[in-house]
Amino acid sequence: MVVVKQGDLPPPGKHYRLYLNADRKRNKWYLRVTHSFPHTNRHFRAGTYDSKEEALKAAETLDPINPKKGRSKPGTVDRYSNGMWRVRVKYKGEHMHVGYYRDEELAKLKLQEALADPPYLEERYQSLLAKRRRKKLCENGKKEKKM
Repeated sequence: MVVVKQGDLPPPGKHYRLYLNADRKRNKWYLRVTHSFPHTNRHFRAGTYDSKEEALKAAETLDPINPKKGRSKPGTVDRYSNGMWRVRVKYKGEHMHVGYYRDEELAKLKLQEALADPPYLEERYQSLLAKRRRKKLCENGKKEKKM
């Protein structure tokens, strides 16, 4: 474990340290960022690399104050309980269902197609917001009838 970079954090933090660690069993290198606060510490694994040179190069561009920024996945393809492959897309902070598919390759293709079509994503997003408004109105109507 070697300290590559260190500095001050904005209040209420004290300081940060960026470490380069070696995983000798897997023959990998990884970056770890530690944020120190008055009563606690937070640790972030900021990436895993095949060589020390790759890790040091990545350390130059890493923002140690926000080490996880920009790491969110645009969507997921996962195996659902019934054996089908489920596709979900993340858009404007919302996870939206795209569909179920029999094979993983088709599901990954559908994910890429959805991500490449911003009008489709915006339409689905607006539909989701409209559905939430309808449900909220419906719930408010039921509460008034009960009273």
